[in-house]
Amino acid sequence: MSSKARTVNADDPARRVNANRSDLAVVCDSTSQRRPLQEHKGAYAAIDAEKTAIAQQFLDGLRRRDWSLLQSIMTDDVVWNLRGTSLISGEARGVDAVITRAQRIVSYGLTFTLKDILISQHDPSLSLHNPAQNGKQILDEHLATVCMLRNGRICAINTYLSDIEVVNAFFV
Repeated sequence: MSSKARTVNADDPARRVNANRSDLAVVCDSTSQRRPLQEHKGAYAAIDAEKTAIAQQFLDGLRRRDWSLLQSIMTDDVVWNLRGTSLISGEARGVDAVITRAQRIVSYGLTFTLKDILISQHDPSLSLHNPAQNGKQILDEHLATVCMLRNGRICAINTYLSDIEVVNAFFV
């Protein structure tokens, strides 16, 4: 496929977004109606704003240690996966376990520096820089936390780390 012609599948297999050029892009659905993509920007912006707000609330809950806020934006069966062998690693299953993990993470004095909130077709992601110092241990972690959504609430969290060995050594 050439770099100028890209087709991205939407939820409905009969629906395609042709992104050859943003000014010429159109949305085609199974009824073969063609509409300029600009007509859809308002709907996308509203959905993206909702996803951004949930990601921001997640970060705010961590920063302010607002466990009731975190609980309110997560499903009861939420799962948080975090790679490694440290005290914060593994799978936290259920809202209580996820909040316990969040409490443990913030107890180490991390600074949650937001680099960006990224939005996929379905879910938001936080790009963060988390520096901290614990005695002689220094953490200078860059990570991505993807918040998967179900019915407007976080149902899964997957954290991607830049330096797993440093995380393992820091959270002991």
